[in-house]
Amino acid sequence: MPDRPGEERRAFLRRSFAEAASTALDAAVRAAPLNARERAAAAALARIDHLVVVSFAGRPRRQVFGALDGESGTDFAGGTDEVLTAPGPGTPGDRFAPAMLPVHTLLAHSFARADHWRADGRDPLRLLLDSARHAGTRWSLVVDDRQGVSTTLLADPEWPHHDPAAVAAAEGALLPLSRLAEAAAAGTLPPVVLVEPRSLVDPADFAAAADPGRSRSADARTAERLLHETVDAARAAESAGRRVLLLVTARGRSGRPGDVPALLIASSARPGDRLTARLGPATPALLHRARFAADRRALADDGVLAVAEALSGPARPLSRYPRTAPAFAPEDPERSVGPALAAALAAAGVTAEPDDVDQALMMLRAAAPGASLHSPEARIRGTREGRDA
Repeated sequence: MPDRPGEERRAFLRRSFAEAASTALDAAVRAAPLNARERAAAAALARIDHLVVVSFAGRPRRQVFGALDGESGTDFAGGTDEVLTAPGPGTPGDRFAPAMLPVHTLLAHSFARADHWRADGRDPLRLLLDSARHAGTRWSLVVDDRQGVSTTLLADPEWPHHDPAAVAAAEGALLPLSRLAEAAAAGTLPPVVLVEPRSLVDPADFAAAADPGRSRSADARTAERLLHETVDAARAAESAGRRVLLLVTARGRSGRPGDVPALLIASSARPGDRLTARLGPATPALLHRARFAADRRALADDGVLAVAEALSGPARPLSRYPRTAPAFAPEDPERSVGPALAAALAAAGVTAEPDDVDQALMMLRAAAPGASLHSPEARIRGTREGRDA
């Protein structure tokens, strides 16, 4: 029979040695003087007041920016609704034309983008949130008004979903998307802002082209509208004298890792700049630690240094901050409970059958108050929650 006390002692010693080695390495890094590149990076990052990150489910970079970059290929063809919801293997073409994604296209021309942002299914928002919580940095999760619940928190098995005070206790806040620009203009945003695409109903996202068996409900036009609203909020913060670094990236899929489209939006980013450094899902968390947690090891990361160098240009005046205009997205609210919402209900322990999507969302928020908005935006008229929340 295994010597369990002995195993526990050995495990304790291994952890102790690892922690001691990490502490010694941190101390050595902190003691070493900054080199010239690190000093310049620290100065560039110090000018940033807010790190804002949007993370979509994601499509390959070549599908979004391939035509813009002049790569070989053909544009998607067919009906607008078909192409912008989920062009699959049967749809002619292999990429979006720049005019199909006017917000992404304008931002790519006006700011910087990364050519090699490797996505492997890990969520940059989750990694960034963990980093902010560990460092005690204030944060906000921006969630869709109708959905009213954070999928980032729902996906965290260790989050106290049943505790309505959990977010505030973790130095955070949940903010409806409709109030993001207002908070930015008032200068009340925290240092870290995480923007979630709507994903449980009428997804504001890019549907996966390689999975034609799933519902074609995700609409790139609503994803563009979310990006437009987030950029508007960044401009509002800049007008209030706050400097913003907005990163737009994607999770990708663990079974098919690859490069995803990534934008770096900041007033000091040079128009059309292309980052060739290899970035990834941990990059936003590393940027947070380098800027807000004085982490020397994070500052020395090649990706962090590359992003900081992309921010080293002169700050542009607001008159040169572009105004985006997303394409019209038809409103067709989903009425039936889809697989994503059904899975969220099951994970939250909800066993009752909802009559429709709105009731399902109400039940989910009631089952997970620690991950839900407590505001009029999240209320459903005519329900107990709508009267008393």
